[in-house]
Amino acid sequence: MRRASALWEVFVLRFEEALERYRKRRLTADEAGEVLGMSGRNFRRLIMRYELRPDGAGTLLTITERGFVKNVIFRALARYVFTHHRTLEQYLRTLGRRFGVEVKPEPA
Repeated sequence: MRRASALWEVFVLRFEEALERYRKRRLTADEAGEVLGMSGRNFRRLIMRYELRPDGAGTLLTITERGFVKNVIFRALARYVFTHHRTLEQYLRTLGRRFGVEVKPEPA
């Protein structure tokens, strides 16, 4: 399990870097996808909108994923087997561990 967690953290770091460079127009979506080992189309599907707001002593992070699964079979699997929230929850927990904070993800 540690290996999977480490690989996920590496992916998150690489994704953040690619997304930042993409937003600054230093990379195209195809180039950013290539950096992450995926197609530019998949990278565009993964792009998320981040919103940070002060919340008491901490910060509230809201992530909205823009994208959908076109194939009906994969859509059903993603909804009932993988769950769309699992990836985002894992991302938020990883982000919290990086800053030494316990995170409790809640779907909107």
